[in-house]
Amino acid sequence: MPTAGGVISTGRRTLIDGSSVATPGRGWFTIDKGVNMEHHGAVPDYMVKDMPQDIAEGRDRQLAEAVEVLRRIVRETPPEFPTHLEK
Repeated sequence: MPTAGGVISTGRRTLIDGSSVATPGRGWFTIDKGVNMEHHGAVPDYMVKDMPQDIAEGRDRQLAEAVEVLRRIVRETPPEFPTHLEK
């Protein structure tokens, strides 16, 4: 699932009465298009929806999908290994 999009960095200052206030200090923008990431969370390449019962059943759908994606990549494009490691 996409991230929440809460990316503004804040700094906290203590006030004279002992309370404090946080203020934004910088923003985060995408390199390619300059999109402000605040309220525009990162969208994963593979969307996997977790279900409420997954935790109780010990299931991790995101991990399972990641392993399947990696298996598919290795099957379709086997990795090349450096020749200096061969004996």
